[in-house]
Amino acid sequence: GREGMLRYVLLSVSGSSRLSCTLVWNTSQMKQCQPHLSRLLKLIKADCASVRVNLNDRPGNAITSDRWHTVHGPQSDFEALGAGPGSQQLGRIHFEPGSFKQANYQGFGDIVERVRKVVVEKRPAQVTEMYAGAGCIGFNLLSCPSLERIVMSDVVASNLKSYRQTLKTLPPALAGKAEYVVGRAESVLESCQGSELVVVDPPRKGLDKGLVSELKSRSSPYFADLKTLCYVSCGFDSLARDVEELVKGGWRVEE
Repeated sequence: GREGMLRYVLLSVSGSSRLSCTLVWNTSQMKQCQPHLSRLLKLIKADCASVRVNLNDRPGNAITSDRWHTVHGPQSDFEALGAGPGSQQLGRIHFEPGSFKQANYQGFGDIVERVRKVVVEKRPAQVTEMYAGAGCIGFNLLSCPSLERIVMSDVVASNLKSYRQTLKTLPPALAGKAEYVVGRAESVLESCQGSELVVVDPPRKGLDKGLVSELKSRSSPYFADLKTLCYVSCGFDSLARDVEELVKGGWRVEE
C-alpha cells in the first residue's frame, strides 16, 4: 500500500546464492529515508551482496519507479552465462537497477535450458526474443550451432544498458550475432522479419493484442519465415487465452 514509509521489500537470489535486496520507499527524496534506512542497513548488509533503494511515492500498482540508489554493494548484479549442466560459461549477464530479474534465477535456468534445447533441435539461423528483459534467454542461445543472428527486444529502456554491459563480457564471435531493440512488442515487429523461431516471455498479462493479431495472420510480412514459437509464461490464465487465440489462427501446440 501507500501508507507508511516502506512500501515493499524485494529479495532475489543469484545462482551462486548471493542475496540482493531492494527497499521500495514511499518518498521522493533519499534524505526522507533517514534515519531508518541507516538502521536497516546495519541490520541487513552483512547478509546481502547488494542493497538498493527505490523511491516510489506515486499512486498506482507499479511496485518500483525509475529512481534507483545503490547503498551497498555493486551498482549492478550479474549471473554466469551458459545454461545447463556442464555447459561452458560464455560470459556474465548484467542486471542494472530497473532490469527485471527472476527472483529464483537458478530455477529459471531450467526454463532457459528447455528453450535452448528447442533451438538446437529446430536449427534456426535467426531467432527473435520478445519481452527479453536483460536478455536472460537470448544470450544463452548465442552458442547454439545453427544460430547466426538473434534480435532481443523489450519496452524497458534500462534493459539496453544491461545488454551492453553483458555484450562486453562475450567473445567477439558471439557478441557479433546479437542485437537489441527498445520498444513495445507491437512497435518492434520488424525485428521478427527473417526469424524462423521466436521466443516470447511476456509479463503476467500475456501477449500484446497487436502481436497476437500478427501471429494469427497468414499474410503478416513480419512472420513470413516463422516456423516455431516458444512461449515462456508466468501467468496460466493469460497463457491459456493466448494459446486459444493462436490455435484459432492455425497454430498447433507441440508440447
